[in-house]
Amino acid sequence: MRILCYGDSDTYGHDPRSPLGKPYPPDIRWTDRLARATGWEIPHLPGELRDAEALFAAASPFDQAVVFLGSNDMMQGLSAQEVAARMEAFLGRLTAYPLLLLTPVPMVSG
Repeated sequence: MRILCYGDSDTYGHDPRSPLGKPYPPDIRWTDRLARATGWEIPHLPGELRDAEALFAAASPFDQAVVFLGSNDMMQGLSAQEVAARMEAFLGRLTAYPLLLLTPVPMVSG
């Protein structure tokens, strides 16, 4: 089985303590742990929202795409309605793919 994981720094496994944006080690990152536990191939494809269609097409074929909602939009001063509208437009462009939408756990600033 092949899974495409798409999201922000939470999906990438960014270590917030790292000033250079380094990821957590593979034994901690959830995508690497999932790949090891299941044997599934989980490609890591960086890119901006506007490039998502090309990234999904380049990663095809895959059995499942996991889109992980992040918190960066909310931290940039957008309203929940604006974030929802952006996500709706994003997902609307990817209707040809099997998608699973995940939300992050509740967070507290600091």
